[in-house]
Amino acid sequence: NKLRGTIPSALCKLNMSMSLWLGNNELTGPLPSCLGDMAKLKVLGIVRNSISGTIPSGIGNLSSLKIIHLGKNYLNGTIPSTLCELNMLRSLWLNDNELTGALPSCLGDMAKLHGLNVSGNYIKGIVPSDFETL
Repeated sequence: NKLRGTIPSALCKLNMSMSLWLGNNELTGPLPSCLGDMAKLKVLGIVRNSISGTIPSGIGNLSSLKIIHLGKNYLNGTIPSTLCELNMLRSLWLNDNELTGALPSCLGDMAKLHGLNVSGNYIKGIVPSDFETL
């Protein structure tokens, strides 16, 4: 596809949506903070776009979320520790962005997390010992 422009906040009103996949487009601008209001969302995939800004901490409110794929964008800032509240999360791909800081150690406590990709960022520090349980 060749969808262009920003992701409209009106998209968040599609509360019946179980999956939001907007990969391989030409979307720009930040992720809408209202994504955290999409209570029934299980899959969030916005890979290979030109999304910038930070990852909204409200995404940690999405208790049904199983997959987050936000790789190959221009996301910056740190990985919000609120993602650790996603007890159903199985896959977290944040690769090839401009993320900084350290990995939240609480990610290692996520029992269902089987896939974590943060390569191609500016993350520094040591791998937390909690990651031994993944």
